[in-house]
Amino acid sequence: MDPLLQGHIAAAAEDCLGAEGWQTMHSGAVHDAGMVGKRMPSSMMFVPSINGISHNFAEDTDEEDIVNGAHVFAQAAARMVQHAHGIA
Repeated sequence: MDPLLQGHIAAAAEDCLGAEGWQTMHSGAVHDAGMVGKRMPSSMMFVPSINGISHNFAEDTDEEDIVNGAHVFAQAAARMVQHAHGIA
């Protein structure tokens, strides 16, 4: 994963959720981002699943976590654009 993109996501998470509202996670799974990352910068972010259930039909995510994830994603994207244009 690209450290610069991960930094933008981390900074956005910190701004949106505070220091205690997010954490860094390492995924051992093979994701598209890992394959894409061989050709271009890529990164990932996750939102929590209720009861930690993942990759299962019982997987679900609280709506508040989805909204928070969307806010982090939007702010991270804005940071990436600003960085690309030398604004930040």
